[in-house]
Amino acid sequence: MEVKGTAVISTREFVKVNFGEQNLNKWISSFDEDTKKIYEGAILTNNWYPIMA
Repeated sequence: MEVKGTAVISTREFVKVNFGEQNLNKWISSFDEDTKKIYEGAILTNNWYPIMA
């Protein structure tokens, strides 16, 4: 399954606003390398990103 970049951005922003920058970084550091690259890089709103359900 894939989601648009807008969903990835909103999820990242939700964590940052509700739990703070430090917890956002802890959250991202818990991901596998491929997922970290997505969340740490430039997320394009019109691109599709893989997601595991």
